[in-house]
Formats: sequence, structure tokens, C-alpha cells
Amino acid sequence: MITTEYPSILKVKDIQNILRIGQRQTYDLVKTEDFKTIRLGNRHLYSKEHFINWLEGKGK
Repeated sequence: MITTEYPSILKVKDIQNILRIGQRQTYDLVKTEDFKTIRLGNRHLYSKEHFINWLEGKGK
């Protein structure tokens, strides 16, 4: 289950593994306005809470 297996901040690789999609598809997805990005230097991280809401169709 996503809520226990992954940390509260997700990496692109985590999203890729959860959705079982390719790397290019994952990067295309996280570049959409639906994903809120946390930037730390060159790293792009994503809130697990926002990701779960997106998965459940609860909006942005």
C-alpha cells in the first residue's frame, strides 16, 4: 500500500514504480500542472499526499 511503503516525499522513481510505467511516461506526467513539485536544487520531489489525492481523483 502506498501509504506505508513509501516516504511522505516521493521521487520520480517512486511514482514510476507505483504506477508501473516507463521513465519517459513518468517524467511527462510529473511535468503536467496536476503535480505540485518540491524543488531542492536540481531534484524534483512530490508530496505523497498530493499524489494519492491525484490518484483518487480528488483534484489538485
